[in-house]
Amino acid sequence: MLDLPTISLGTNHQRGNLLGLQPRLQSVDYASVGRLYARIDSLLQAAAARGLLGPATIAVLPEYFGTWLIAEGAPPATLYAPTITAAMVPLILANLPAFLAQRRGAHAPDQLQETLFRSRAAHMASSYQALASRLATQYRITLVAGSIVLPAPFVERGILRSGDGPLVNMVAVYRPDGSAFPQITSKLFPIDAEMGFTTPGQITDLSVYDTPAGRLGVLVCADSWYPQCYTALRTSGAELLAVPSYLSPYGVWNKPWGGYNGGILPADIDPHDVGRITEGQAWQKYALAGRTGSAGFHAAVNVFLRGKFWEMGTDGRSVAALGNETLLGPKTDAAALVNVWL
Repeated sequence: MLDLPTISLGTNHQRGNLLGLQPRLQSVDYASVGRLYARIDSLLQAAAARGLLGPATIAVLPEYFGTWLIAEGAPPATLYAPTITAAMVPLILANLPAFLAQRRGAHAPDQLQETLFRSRAAHMASSYQALASRLATQYRITLVAGSIVLPAPFVERGILRSGDGPLVNMVAVYRPDGSAFPQITSKLFPIDAEMGFTTPGQITDLSVYDTPAGRLGVLVCADSWYPQCYTALRTSGAELLAVPSYLSPYGVWNKPWGGYNGGILPADIDPHDVGRITEGQAWQKYALAGRTGSAGFHAAVNVFLRGKFWEMGTDGRSVAALGNETLLGPKTDAAALVNVWL
């Protein structure tokens, strides 16, 4: 069992909990679904040993957790490449017929990334589905399975599938019986690096999930910087909030904030904060930690992916929120658990 840094907010009233799973992963962990399963299974085993799992537990995995499944089953030259650009070449060559078939229909500004994701979409959706369903069933929990980039995704009879349409950065939520909820949550406000190949969702599409712990809303990373997203979810009856996030590069949390990363600026950002506060302080002021209490959510958790993916290191401190009280997760690059009792 892992000796995980763990924080917990609130008191156990036997009404369930929001549990942020902060894994520390690297590109080689995506060599197979089995290897990735073992890494997350070890987190859930540690949570169970601490009494943090039950029939009303909502466990939350971070943004891009499923996106790196693009490398699942890839040749070693991809998994051990020094950079993500170098990793693409052997991956494309290993899937050349599918890549060429998708290349003809690529229309996004970044056609290379669009084509690569499309050529791997069915495989990625199947692996994400198998992994998330297995974990939810094994531990009898509700699982917010982290984000994955897929074309026009949809759920059919409890199974996530890729479609034929624009690429979106989306999250599926799984019931304790292993079936996916019919609705999905797409990222509404892509950051600069995503704009070249993903399409934003619509705020009217934000979903609320009826779970054993209460009505849950999900916002994907940057969407948690926008007041209108909180308003939309609360209007739809959400009481709880999960925010899967991804932040890069390593060390950026403590560096001066360079301003909002994205095409549409959140309405209430103070431009004088740019360069005056740190990236971490900006997250605490303008994202979940600074908004969830005033937005009226009972409890919330924001969880970051940690580790190293090719040359890209990660950063971010996960957040637990209960009413107007917030607690930063452990100051660590390692795996961690962030719990909120309901």
